[in-house]
Amino acid sequence: MVERISGGVETGVLRAQSPDAIVLRREEGKETIIPRQDIKQMTLLTLSMMPADLETQLDPQQMADLIAFIRGGR
Repeated sequence: MVERISGGVETGVLRAQSPDAIVLRREEGKETIIPRQDIKQMTLLTLSMMPADLETQLDPQQMADLIAFIRGGR
């Protein structure tokens, strides 16, 4: 989670970082580039971004596909 100096909060997975900026990947697969000079605070969240009831939303094949993706079998 990144709190911006300019206002607002961004959440996502840290995809990349450089001396000038960081890149967060959001749940939709889109990426947000945040300049370092706009970062007020960065916080590591201990909760997963996956919905708590995900297993009730997926059929068995979708769940198998998800597990394969997570394991890197894409």
